[in-house]
Amino acid sequence: MKNTFRNIIFVTISVLLIGIISACSNSFSNEVSNPDSENLNSQNLGSATVRMFVPDYTAMAEKSESRAIAPQTAYVQLSGYNSVSGNWNVFQRIEFSSAVKTPVENSPENFPGNIFTITFDKVVAKSYQAGELKIELLNSAESVLTSGTNATTVNVQYGGNASTTFYTVPENSGNSDSNLSKGEMKFMHYIMNANTHYTLHLDVEGSSYPDVVIFNENGTFEKYISVDSAESSRIEFTEDSQAVKYIGVWADDGVAVSNYKLNLYTDLTDFTFKDSSIGFWGGEKYQVNLTPIPSDSYLGKATYTSSNPDITVNEDGLISGNNEAEGTITVFYNGISHSIAVNVYETATEITGVLSGEKLHWTKENSPYKVTGDILIEENDQLIIEPGVKVYFVGNNYIKMNGSIYAVGTKDEPITITKAASYNGTWDGLRIGGGSLNTTDTYTYNSGNILKYVNFSYAQTPVELNSPVFVDHCNFTDCYGSVSVKGGSVLINDNFENGISISSSGNIITNNRIKSSLELDWWDSNVTASNNTFENCYCRFEGPYSKSFINNIFKGGTLYLGSDYYDCLRIQNNNFENFTGIMLDISGSHDSYKTIDFTGNYWGESQTAELIANEATGEKNVSFIRDYRDDFNLTEVDYTGWKREPVEGAGYQGENFIAFDYTVNGYNWNNGGYYPESKSPDLSIVITPQYSSNAISQYRVSQGYENLKNAEWKTFTENVSFTVDLSALENELAPIYIQLKDSEGNISSSVNHNIPYDKPVITSSIKDGASWKNPSKVDLQIDITDSSRVTRYEILCDSVCIRSDETSYGDSHWGVTHSLGLPYMASGEHLLTLNAWDMAGNKTTEEIHFTIEKDNSDVSSLAGTSWDTTTGQPLKDSKTVYLWHLDEDGNEVSGEVSLESYTATTGGLGNGNASYVASYNTIPVDFSETNAYTVEFWQKGTGNRLEISKSDQFDCFTLYSGSNCSGNISNYYKTSSGSQTGNGFDSPYIDASTWHYWAFTYNGKYAAIYCDGVLVSFNEMNIELFSNENKLYIYSNSEGNYDEIRISNAARSGDEIAAYYKAAKDKIQ
Repeated sequence: MKNTFRNIIFVTISVLLIGIISACSNSFSNEVSNPDSENLNSQNLGSATVRMFVPDYTAMAEKSESRAIAPQTAYVQLSGYNSVSGNWNVFQRIEFSSAVKTPVENSPENFPGNIFTITFDKVVAKSYQAGELKIELLNSAESVLTSGTNATTVNVQYGGNASTTFYTVPENSGNSDSNLSKGEMKFMHYIMNANTHYTLHLDVEGSSYPDVVIFNENGTFEKYISVDSAESSRIEFTEDSQAVKYIGVWADDGVAVSNYKLNLYTDLTDFTFKDSSIGFWGGEKYQVNLTPIPSDSYLGKATYTSSNPDITVNEDGLISGNNEAEGTITVFYNGISHSIAVNVYETATEITGVLSGEKLHWTKENSPYKVTGDILIEENDQLIIEPGVKVYFVGNNYIKMNGSIYAVGTKDEPITITKAASYNGTWDGLRIGGGSLNTTDTYTYNSGNILKYVNFSYAQTPVELNSPVFVDHCNFTDCYGSVSVKGGSVLINDNFENGISISSSGNIITNNRIKSSLELDWWDSNVTASNNTFENCYCRFEGPYSKSFINNIFKGGTLYLGSDYYDCLRIQNNNFENFTGIMLDISGSHDSYKTIDFTGNYWGESQTAELIANEATGEKNVSFIRDYRDDFNLTEVDYTGWKREPVEGAGYQGENFIAFDYTVNGYNWNNGGYYPESKSPDLSIVITPQYSSNAISQYRVSQGYENLKNAEWKTFTENVSFTVDLSALENELAPIYIQLKDSEGNISSSVNHNIPYDKPVITSSIKDGASWKNPSKVDLQIDITDSSRVTRYEILCDSVCIRSDETSYGDSHWGVTHSLGLPYMASGEHLLTLNAWDMAGNKTTEEIHFTIEKDNSDVSSLAGTSWDTTTGQPLKDSKTVYLWHLDEDGNEVSGEVSLESYTATTGGLGNGNASYVASYNTIPVDFSETNAYTVEFWQKGTGNRLEISKSDQFDCFTLYSGSNCSGNISNYYKTSSGSQTGNGFDSPYIDASTWHYWAFTYNGKYAAIYCDGVLVSFNEMNIELFSNENKLYIYSNSEGNYDEIRISNAARSGDEIAAYYKAAKDKIQ
């Protein structure tokens, strides 16, 4: 919230269709100059109608001019908060006289206030979070008389066809414990729970009581209560549904109200006792902590009794004792009794510094322990704390664990670590940085660091888990900061009143009660949270790796996602309760290619009603989620599969908690977030119980959550067969749900894994039918998505694989950018074929036809000049430097240069080919004069290799690996400046057992590699070749076949290379 104001303001934002912005600029004749109008000219604007309740202080008992708000108001101003600059931008300022004044509907006679309605037509269209819109009433001197901001999200849309009304409410303008001037009215904000009985009580100093007025969240008047005495100061009412109320107190009797206290209670159970056991040294005193402190006269005071005369307690709950003693203090308050175990210690074991020997073992016999300074447990040492031990800090000190810790209490004898009663500050926490942790089935402790049945209180940060620790049945209360988790720990059956902060990998968070905050900021690996209850938590999610939140309960608070990496985020089958306004905000995630998995959740009563209404109209945007549908730069939340009633067995289950998981077809979910896909409907499931107080007796399994409730309970067995109904898939997924029941009848929450049966989806930046004339290079961008994992893709051009990749792991999204060298390709029609496979081998193919048109592309005249139309052999034309047909010998065609080594064999083009060729630096060649070359040849064979090069000038190289050409196909060249550069090609999907025609070209502007007439690699540049006297080097191994080597002093065009291959491909043997 940005501003505190003294008048209650109700704001109704109505979204109107604005066709032409300029048409709106003069719609209000009473508009005055806008200080920030220049900043709004280029903005998309919307229209806002504001309804304000303004108490009319002139009508109240005090007639002072300074308190007459409405009569003094000259202007009303609407502003928006700029989160970048930190300033308020004024949208519009309008004369207050244009506001329409109406009485407060259903208010009592002579009620001191009215509703003022005014419309603004220059509001920047966007979504405003709470506190980002401000209404101000100004006097004639433009001084602010009163102001208020929105308390919930308000969406002002531009260009919408329908008028949508949003309600915002004021900030708190008063406190529950304050004063009132004569005639003053103040308001407080309360969130009321459904089906709850409330008692509102007013207590004052003196005899003058304020009256009470209650407004609803949407600005409508609900009730007015006249309070004149202590007898009428207790007001009872019942709320049927969750709601926000604005309760105002009004000094209406012409007398100031001194020190009023406004308390709102549900039942007497609202009063909680923080202390169950306390300890202090003789001569000290301890105050019983009862919340809230019972000071209201109508409720009476608490009474205290002691079971031991050596321990005394006064009427205010102050306990004291001088000698060593044990006893019980009983607190009786409004029908509630509570016992507090008290220990007064005459002596304590003081401990500090580096511990060794017996000091590493803290026993109940030597308890309590008094920590007088920082403590260090060295590496390879272990601190052992027995059940019932009490540890008291007398200063802001810590325990640092470079070794390990074994602190195991029991339910009846927990370990207590807290501050001493005489110390008013906090201690500095337990810092665990050593040791390790070994568990079985995730939840069963074997060895290593453990904290079990330990109660922590009054610490700055109670525990820092920098190493893995098993934390079981621990309580963290009354601490300043949250528990910090930086090692792969197991947190189970715990109570975190001050929240937790996680910034590491491999943590298990199960069956806990967590309040205040949940900070998840990790970048290493997976985190799993199940069956927790998060109450009024600010939950922040960061980090790109696997995160699973399943079967939890979120009660109020806010969920904020602040990272772009959510491929493996899975928040499913949770219950969301007691939320108002926007409950899920992903404004920190700006990746519109991905979606965030929030499927299968129960969103709450009012939210479900909205989803049901949207289901009938097809509307996808919901008011309680801010995502891609509100801002196209954001990531989209997938909330499909939402449930109409709460998930059974979700949240904290206490001692009845049952944990388990299961594999499907041998795969589990823990290794990355996606199940391998299945082609068969028959699934083999193995159920593994992981945690239970009793034996598991039964199971049930279903496809879909709704079917689970009617599924038959069967005698438990670990190995289960299940057949998927392929006609009932949801978004091409089979949602499998399993539940367990133990021998005492306790039922687990369901565990869900979605088995994909889909195929990859391919989208391309180039559309079918594209055409270019004299083009430049173009980037082909393809995106491949799949419910499971994409493991392989390939790009083919005219049936030649020009790019491919594969992985055994894969991802649900694969983005590829490939540059197409259109200027160096042949003219005419081409076909791009895009193939993608998922883990199950499901294949998707997309075909893209495109056309290239270029000037001077006709090469038909080269037939008979560049190649023999009968034999398919290349000919020695004006560009040719050397040509070897490699028929029966290694002689040059129409020349005098012969290869040094040559082995003839049958097949190929003409009268044969070579199985081996070599010439070691004896044949002169130099391309520096033309600064261009083309090297061509035919090649086949498993594991073959051919290199044609000139040292320090160029190198054309092929190396087949095994039965395909997944080796190195490269075209290197050295520049006149002495640098070595080039381009290459690598594809595992070209069959090495058949003949392929390779052409390597270079002309100073570009270099290219062609396979079977298709451009497979190119590089653009502007260089000159290095000139030297080195000779031509030709070498092959004897693993393959080679034919028709032609070397030219010009870069042959893509049209010529494609035309030659088309003429020769059917003639080679």
